[in-house]
Parts: sequence; C-alpha cells; structure tokens
Amino acid sequence: MGKLSLNLCRTDAFPAQVADSLQHVLEALLPRVISNKLTLQGLSSKPMFPSKDYSSNRLRYGLLQACEETELFLDQTTLDGGQLSTIGVTNIARISSIMTQQKLEYDFQFYQQGFDTDMRYVSIPKP
Repeated sequence: MGKLSLNLCRTDAFPAQVADSLQHVLEALLPRVISNKLTLQGLSSKPMFPSKDYSSNRLRYGLLQACEETELFLDQTTLDGGQLSTIGVTNIARISSIMTQQKLEYDFQFYQQGFDTDMRYVSIPKP
C-alpha cells in the first residue's frame, strides 16, 4: 500500500533519550535498520553514497547503499549550525532523493547513475 515514513518532531518537553530508545526498538523489531546520527562533521567527512574507485576498479560502499526493505533512521538532534562541505551537500541531496523519489544515485566520477531503492525512513529533526 505504499511507503510508511515517520517524521517525529521534538519539542522541549520531548527528552533527547527518546531518539536513542526509538532506535533500539526499531533495531529489535525490524530485520534491517541503518542508524545515523547526523552531524556536520559526519556529513562532510565522506560520501554516504556508493562511488567508483577507478584505481582499484571497485565500487566503494556508501552508508545509503542497502538491500530492499531497509529502514533508514536519521537522528538530526545532534546537528549544529555551520557550513557543509561539497560532500555534505551531496550527501543531503542523496538522502532527500531517497526520501522523495526512492532513488539513490551512484557516483561513477564522470557521471551519476540512479538506482531504485526500497527504503523507508524515520527522521527525528532538531527542534
């Protein structure tokens, strides 16, 4: 019947430990969960999407590369103000593409190729 995505809004009365508890519950109930606490440093440090390494002629794994029916748990409560690098902006764009279009673009250095995904997500934004 479609995708069921969950976006929880946190207020001041919403304890920060609820995100950790919800993560543990999802990991216990569901077969596959990718958990990620989003930070500026984590978003900007390395690509979360698969990319081709031509020196070793291999496809490098990215965090967003997952099998079907995987839950993506994004905890945004750890995000602080600041500036993202180019990789960070691309990571956010790829996460957005998964959420809206169910497509993940792989980076082959000279071109990007989109592949269909079957990923639901749970997002807890910062208040």
